[in-house]
Amino acid sequence: MDYYIYSVHTVPGRPDLKSLEDPWEIYLKEAILAVDLIDRPGFFGHLDFLRRHIPFGRPPKPGPLIDRLLMKLVSNHVGLEVNTSGWMYGLGDPSPQSWVIERYLELGGNLLTIGSDSHRALQVGKYSVQAVSLLRGIGVKEVFYCENGSYVPFRILEEE
Repeated sequence: MDYYIYSVHTVPGRPDLKSLEDPWEIYLKEAILAVDLIDRPGFFGHLDFLRRHIPFGRPPKPGPLIDRLLMKLVSNHVGLEVNTSGWMYGLGDPSPQSWVIERYLELGGNLLTIGSDSHRALQVGKYSVQAVSLLRGIGVKEVFYCENGSYVPFRILEEE
C-alpha cells in the first residue's frame, strides 16, 4: 500500500447515534486519539462522517476540539481527505465541509486529497469535478497522493 485513508466511524460506547443530542465532542476526542496511532503516510477520511448517521445531518461546529484535531493532523503530517460522499448522500457539500478544509489550511495544513468513498465501481470518482471546483475556489492549487511512502503533489489550478 502506498498510503492509507484513516477514519473514525463510531462514537465509542454509543452504538445508537440517533439517541445522542451532540455526538461531536466524543467523536472528535476519539479522532484526536486515533491520529496518534497513525504511523504511515495517509489522509484522515471523511472527518465529519457522523453527519450521515445523526438526526438532521448536523455538522460539527468550529471550536477548540476541531482545531486540536486539525492541528494534530498538521503536526503528524497526516493529510485531510475531501470526501465527495456528502454530495452523494444528499448533504449538499463534501465531507468535511469547506469551512473545515479552510480551517485546516489556516492551521498550516496542505496535504489534501480527494476521495469518493466508493464502495461500488460506479461510485469511483463521483463528484470529483465538484471537489476540484470547491478547492480551486478556496485557493488550493494542488492535491496529493502517495507513492513509495512520500506525498506527491498533483496540480489542480491552471498556471497563470
